Amino acid sequence: MDDAGLFFDRFAMTERELTDTLSASYGAKSALLAKTYREHFPTKSPYLLHAQMITDAGFRRFAHVQAEARRRVSTPLFTPIYGKELPGVRRKVRRRACHGCRRVDAQRARCHFGAAAQPMRVAMCDTLASAFLAFAKTGDPNNPQIPRWPRFDALQRSTLVYDRNTRIERDPHGALRTLWLDMPPSASVLG
Repeated sequence: MDDAGLFFDRFAMTERELTDTLSASYGAKSALLAKTYREHFPTKSPYLLHAQMITDAGFRRFAHVQAEARRRVSTPLFTPIYGKELPGVRRKVRRRACHGCRRVDAQRARCHFGAAAQPMRVAMCDTLASAFLAFAKTGDPNNPQIPRWPRFDALQRSTLVYDRNTRIERDPHGALRTLWLDMPPSASVLG
């Protein structure tokens, strides 16, 4: 959910700096953007909140557009999203749920998982792999290791939320998705 964070390093960003950054990009809509995201993610640091916004402005917005387009041509489609946080990520880590987070050796890296979280992490990896394998074999990710995952449709927007409690949600963060419908278009995946 914080993929854009891989491209930024303003880890000590303050609330004021976040406000100024949003104002420069979104003008009069920046206050609504900040308020809505802070309501959804009250404990995120300004840096992580900004990373979430930029991820949603680009990556996530384009994923929604692609899902809508594919749905119109009747292609079976299943939408996943990573949950709030991967298990065992140490609290002081600057980046959370992003593609760059993975088990690494003792050298400095973006994310580090503690040994105590390893069994949960392995179970989560097995769950995700089971969906990928089932999809590769049959075109349908459903299998005994995940909850029944309905195909994407515009009304339900059923999404597999992949985290400690992998589950199906209807239009997760729908308020954020609709907020972006009224924002200036993104020039790239980085908002």
